[in-house]
Amino acid sequence: MYAVIRRYRLAEGATVADVMQRVQRDFVPIVSQAPGFVAYHAVDLGDGAIASIGVFDSQDATDASTSQAAEWAGRELATLVTGAPDVEHGPVGAHAAREPGTAPHLDSGQPV
Repeated sequence: MYAVIRRYRLAEGATVADVMQRVQRDFVPIVSQAPGFVAYHAVDLGDGAIASIGVFDSQDATDASTSQAAEWAGRELATLVTGAPDVEHGPVGAHAAREPGTAPHLDSGQPV
């Protein structure tokens, strides 16, 4: 698995709620259908910053999602964020996940 983290800074007058609503309504349906998609989260970091975390099953899928997100954000978030996001990506080295109401699934820690 591979992950990509994008960090955005809100533009003057924009709110986290505005960005999150647009991301949930318009981007989540797109990214969740991308080949290799595993998970996506958008996080309010406070102080006018938002991070998104995308997890995919390969580096190629992660790279494709970065292009897709850049195109979408440039078109749909241009008035809500300032500049391009800071982007970092790499292989996932440790992982735990669970469905609500179940025990966590712990990965072996070995890159997949």
